[in-house]
Amino acid sequence: MSRVEPFPDAGRAAAAPEKRRGEPEQPPDAAAPRGGTASHDGAASHDRYERVIAEVWREALCVDEVGPHDDFFRLGGHSRLAVKVADRLREAFQADLPMRMIFDHRTVAELATAIAARA
Repeated sequence: MSRVEPFPDAGRAAAAPEKRRGEPEQPPDAAAPRGGTASHDGAASHDRYERVIAEVWREALCVDEVGPHDDFFRLGGHSRLAVKVADRLREAFQADLPMRMIFDHRTVAELATAIAARA
């Protein structure tokens, strides 16, 4: 997986809201794909989508953590930032992803499912 480049204006964000608490903490490798059976390939692929989306959001929103059920707009996202995030996701997934997807699928998990369905 390629590293997502940082947002050029990420340092200018004013006091971004902190991540909502209540998400269960997981060890760093808990989301890593396990095994190589065909039955796990779909889950591993979905996990990859979630990891990339969370990283892009984390950098764009200037927050330390983004969980699968965090809402882009409740974390401080807005329409101009959604444009930049959509561009980063298009680049990361090499796919034609309309910006509207961020508005229609506001959490990492929902957006990962929607992107996986288009793949």
